[in-house]
Amino acid sequence: MLPIARKTALRAVRSHSRVPFSQRLASTLAILEQREGGLNSASLGAVTAGQKIGGSIHGFIAGKDVKGVAEQAAKVKGIDKIIMVQNEAYERGLPENYASLLVDNIKKGGYTHVIVGHSSFGKSVLPRVAALLDVQQLSDVMSIESEDSKSYPEIETRC
Repeated sequence: MLPIARKTALRAVRSHSRVPFSQRLASTLAILEQREGGLNSASLGAVTAGQKIGGSIHGFIAGKDVKGVAEQAAKVKGIDKIIMVQNEAYERGLPENYASLLVDNIKKGGYTHVIVGHSSFGKSVLPRVAALLDVQQLSDVMSIESEDSKSYPEIETRC
């Protein structure tokens, strides 16, 4: 190999290594919520959080006749793939129905992170998913700076 080619190849490796190793392996499943044929705006926050973690982001949506919502979600910047499940059992967003479906898809996809928007749906389904996966859930995260840096709301107490 010529010395110039060797230096160019080394620069390419070094520039790729500037991205933290954990971000290259990270994969996020953003659980997207739909209501009345439209994508819930809280779901967009989940996608933004996934972008700050790094790696690929797959969107997950389930319900009855969600093809239009899935097409809308596919246009969201940052989502690499949409996983869509069309079944009437998931139309009402019951956490008991969703939890086992999500666990199956999380295991199948090998996701390192699962994020859902701040809504009553997210607050009811994610604890069940965490329990079935036997992992700890992080709740009420205000912002994500990186994969290992998050901020939580400050609670003021008066004595």
